[in-house]
Amino acid sequence: MTYASSFDRFVCVGDTITADVDGFTVTARIVYDESTRPDDYDCYDDANVAAWRNDEWFYCGVCVQVSRAGIDLTGPYGAALWGVEANFPGSDNAYLTEIAADLIPEAIAEARAAMARLVADA
Repeated sequence: MTYASSFDRFVCVGDTITADVDGFTVTARIVYDESTRPDDYDCYDDANVAAWRNDEWFYCGVCVQVSRAGIDLTGPYGAALWGVEANFPGSDNAYLTEIAADLIPEAIAEARAAMARLVADA
């Protein structure tokens, strides 16, 4: 399961990519992560932390939403991974698309479960 395109080498909050999977529209979106900071980890050098403070890179969530026939089945954060580095120095952001692809099965399962609940409640 893949997306029609990839996230760019430089991403902005709100950037999206989409895929059609088994009749579902899958949308992966970059969301700003307000909670994660480089101080939370011991893997960054002073230059990386300074670049983060200068807003040269940021932490994000890769959030996958699923809809069918224009009806949102999962909400904006259907399947998500938070605390992901975006625009990290020297990175091409390819891992953002990989993460989004890895989240598709979880998001589709959640969408199918939502559809089953809707049918059961009808």
